[in-house]
Amino acid sequence: MTERAERYLKRYPESEYLYVEDQEGDSERAQLFSELTEEEARYVLRKQGASEEEISIAFD
Repeated sequence: MTERAERYLKRYPESEYLYVEDQEGDSERAQLFSELTEEEARYVLRKQGASEEEISIAFD
């Protein structure tokens, strides 16, 4: 995968779960994730353990 996706995974190897009550997460992490292409973001989510169903919900 791309160097950018690998850098993201190195910095944030674990998933970040946000709950409805608490939509505030790590803003720097969110910014880095938003800069990934869709393909890179899907790769990151897979590497962090997201299911294909979860990934499709996030992008559809």
